[in-house]
Amino acid sequence: MALSDFPPFLTDNDPASNFAAYTRAVTGSWQILTLASGIAHQGSEKMSYRREGGRVFFRWGISGTGIAANSNVDLGSVVSSCRPPSSRYCPGVLGASGNVSGGLVINAAGVVSFRNGATTSSYYLFDGVSFDLG
Repeated sequence: MALSDFPPFLTDNDPASNFAAYTRAVTGSWQILTLASGIAHQGSEKMSYRREGGRVFFRWGISGTGIAANSNVDLGSVVSSCRPPSSRYCPGVLGASGNVSGGLVINAAGVVSFRNGATTSSYYLFDGVSFDLG
């Protein structure tokens, strides 16, 4: 398990209550994001998302093949229970060099778009990228 697998509100020193709070907050298992035509998952791990309480978290990544610098690419859509009431911008997508390379935008229809920065990368990672549903 990675640190990103745990909600940020686990501050109680009692492991039993932390576990109970965590299991109540996770309202779904990881779901693979079905990618749009021309977009590929990075390696054998598939870009996924899940809802934890009032937040949606992403993990893994996509291949950078075919993604131009300074571009906006629709990746796929999340299910209705993971859609925000209005668009959310989530910075912090890492490229292969470890530099921040752009961000995700999730609109009210659930479309997940990647806004790339000025440089391209062989892959992009979304581990820890999240947004609030409120």
